[in-house]
Amino acid sequence: GSVRLWSLLAGQDKNKLDDIYRQYSNKHAEFNNHLSAVTAIAFSTSGNVLFTAGRDKVVNIWDIEDGINELLKTVPVYESVEGVAILPNAALDNNNSIKFATSGEKGIVRVWKYNISDPRQQCTCIVTQQTEDKYPHLGLIYHAKTGRIIVSNQENYLLF
Repeated sequence: GSVRLWSLLAGQDKNKLDDIYRQYSNKHAEFNNHLSAVTAIAFSTSGNVLFTAGRDKVVNIWDIEDGINELLKTVPVYESVEGVAILPNAALDNNNSIKFATSGEKGIVRVWKYNISDPRQQCTCIVTQQTEDKYPHLGLIYHAKTGRIIVSNQENYLLF
């Protein structure tokens, strides 16, 4: 699977419809490190780090600052990942770490910590939470106002 990233602010006159069409046709970057479908993406709060997740049971972390587009880390999650979200209130701590959450086929929400200043370090799972229903999760978002992670499952339920 792959992810394509476009710049929507590239045109000179952003009010013209033809500028919008041109912006969509000029691909900015392509990320091709997944072996299966990419099911979720998230950006760090700074916008410099891209997280891609997929059914190949990994999260790829990319440095996209200034067009570098370098794969920093592949994180094995050991389940098909259906959702990934940055945790902005706890996104950067004193150790320059980003915290993010994943969920997927096993109905498990995991919170991870990744040190972006040393990409060679391991990404650590710091919280694991199995939901009571144990159904596969189909999506995940972080609700900043409440500080909660919200997941949906195959039974059409939202779990907080």
